[in-house]
Amino acid sequence: MSSYLYPKSRYQKLIDRRTPRELGGNIRLDERIRNSSLSSETVKYVLGSMTPVDPEYTANTFKQGERVRGQLENNLPSTHAAEFAYQGSVTTDTHIKLYSDIDLLTVAKAFHCLKQPLQPTFPWAGDPVQHLMELRGHGTRVLKEKFPQAKVDTTGSKAVAISEGSLTRSVDVVFCNWLDTEHYRMYGSDWRGIQILDTSGPTRVTNYPFLHKRRLDDVDRAVYGSLKKIIRFVKSVKADADVEIKVSSYHIAGLACSMAPADLMIDFGDELKLVTNFYGYAQYLLANEPAREKLMTPNGHEPLFKGIELSALQRLVTEIAPIAEEIKAFQFYGYGLARASISSVFRDLASR
Repeated sequence: MSSYLYPKSRYQKLIDRRTPRELGGNIRLDERIRNSSLSSETVKYVLGSMTPVDPEYTANTFKQGERVRGQLENNLPSTHAAEFAYQGSVTTDTHIKLYSDIDLLTVAKAFHCLKQPLQPTFPWAGDPVQHLMELRGHGTRVLKEKFPQAKVDTTGSKAVAISEGSLTRSVDVVFCNWLDTEHYRMYGSDWRGIQILDTSGPTRVTNYPFLHKRRLDDVDRAVYGSLKKIIRFVKSVKADADVEIKVSSYHIAGLACSMAPADLMIDFGDELKLVTNFYGYAQYLLANEPAREKLMTPNGHEPLFKGIELSALQRLVTEIAPIAEEIKAFQFYGYGLARASISSVFRDLASR
């Protein structure tokens, strides 16, 4: 007799993603959400997906990054020494998995570049791309030698990924150089850019990860944590969809960050409104080209929709639609009874 394996619900996928393997599978999703009297799995999914990953697991992610950093720092040749920093969703607390990977920026010490109108006093005579290619080669050798049981994947054009073996997280090692700007000279390190090696050229790609993080942190503080809640939710919907949705985490953060402050400024206990507000905003953007064209990434350096295909946003909206509709019904019929318990959960999380 054959059995039919039903597809996992979104809520079960969320639980699986938040289940720590090293604790024998004990569910770490906030107990009050998981065991609440809320009858709707959709509502539990929304609230659970908005909560941050447990700090213990985030700290361990950084610990694994530091192990990789230490080996590179101590074993790269002096001609290709590097300094280090982190970027990505773990640093902004918008990651959605206990076992999220982390980006370790491996920044060449031999040179840094200047963005006009800045001019160098003592120009470097070397080839920046060639130096970064060599740095990547030396770094890959160190990773293979010092983590012999790990998997070192060099197929990515912008990072070398190391995982498994003694590592409990995947670390993406990104080779780059500093890009100094006028604003960096005036305002400090958050305005400093990087130029990432892309071996598909080879060429370099400019990015401003620290300004991106600062912008998310500033907006999130201004709206009492609501920004990162909705980012985690939308990223979860993308991760749990049965179809591929080609909107990056970076651009999901940009979409959420571009919402009107009034749509993000909600009271504790009203977190479900964030979903319907985002859903309405995304529908508005789909229908309004002038509005799309005005939007910039959080770091302010490029148009947001340069990196978002309209068809991908439509797929994301389609995936959120049934969740938003169920939430609207829940808010109409039963939200008042649940509001106090929802408020208690998020107030407690905010005080940690």
